[in-house]
Amino acid sequence: MSSIWRILVIDDDVEILQQISEYLNGHDLGDEKGILEIECISDFDQAQEELRKKKFDLIILDVRCDQTAGTQQDSGIVVYNKIKEICFIPILFYTGLPGSVESLTNSAIKVISKDEGVEEVLNVVEKMINDGIPSVHKSLIEHVEDVQREYMWKYFVDNWEGFGEINDKTDLAYLLTRRLSTSFSYVGIKELSKKLKEPILQEGEEGSIENEGEVSNKLAEPMHYYIIPPIEKLPLSGDLYKGIIEELDGYWVLLTPSCDFWQNKAEYVLLAHCSLIESFREYQKWCVDSPSKAAVGDFKSLISNRKNERYFFLPGVLTQPDMFIDFQDLKTIAVKDLEALHRIASIDSMFASEINGRFIRYFGRRGTPDINFNFISDRLIKEKEKVQ
Repeated sequence: MSSIWRILVIDDDVEILQQISEYLNGHDLGDEKGILEIECISDFDQAQEELRKKKFDLIILDVRCDQTAGTQQDSGIVVYNKIKEICFIPILFYTGLPGSVESLTNSAIKVISKDEGVEEVLNVVEKMINDGIPSVHKSLIEHVEDVQREYMWKYFVDNWEGFGEINDKTDLAYLLTRRLSTSFSYVGIKELSKKLKEPILQEGEEGSIENEGEVSNKLAEPMHYYIIPPIEKLPLSGDLYKGIIEELDGYWVLLTPSCDFWQNKAEYVLLAHCSLIESFREYQKWCVDSPSKAAVGDFKSLISNRKNERYFFLPGVLTQPDMFIDFQDLKTIAVKDLEALHRIASIDSMFASEINGRFIRYFGRRGTPDINFNFISDRLIKEKEKVQ
């Protein structure tokens, strides 16, 4: 079944509304991407009520539709801010005064002049949908609604009597919140990926990652590692910071247990410095033209965190580079000095637990002498000769 992309068009020019509706309504985006459904409104106050009552995937907006603005130059900003107070929806400004809102342009807001015509409106609408933000937003809302619907009907209602004395709405909401948060685990993300029409490849499917007979259908992408920006106000074990400690500028990962912050017991905190990937010999050998099979294997082992207990790989996202936590390069600072660092992200609990476990194993290990290989080899050879 094709998706329906519901678009609200707000313009005080009825003729413009008619042109857009006739040209865009029912347009098939092709490749099963969906069909456009257009709703037109010439009064902005009425449009605000529609936004509160209905869900739309995109807004096409004329900056002059708000008659309360002091000047035409101000009206685009006023309209935009009112929409932001109601909901998040990507916006396409279709206006005779593009210069008045050009500064608002970003990944969710586009501006075109009415001189370019409705053909360009359709082109930009298709590009906005294909580029991702409307698709991600729409799929995210559908995913949350699906989880909530299924949980409420299949569990919550049927087990209501079993909650006994619980009548605190916050406690009941906590159950649903935890269910929603779990739905964004790896299993939940697979369901969301289907809505985005970018399903995670399963074992044996064409295009899945295969190397020397090894097939993995649970490969972590860089964005799986992080919660950006952090949600918790208090620091968490595994939080990623950037800043200067003892004149050393760089990235740092917090290793102090989270409970020390919750219980207000932390006077000092322990952080591990991160080394950039470019400083590693394995990377340098891998990034040359036609690297050897051994170089590829060593580099894969390094970033898979199988090669060296001392390091843990953190993939780069956004402006953050690829780097390794170095469990030997540690700094202790007063907890109050954390405020001088920029808290970039919290590392997802699954990876934060692995980092904590890796750190404990690395510092808690007991060294033992290597076995005398020559002695064992000589003995085995002599035993083999006796048998012969």
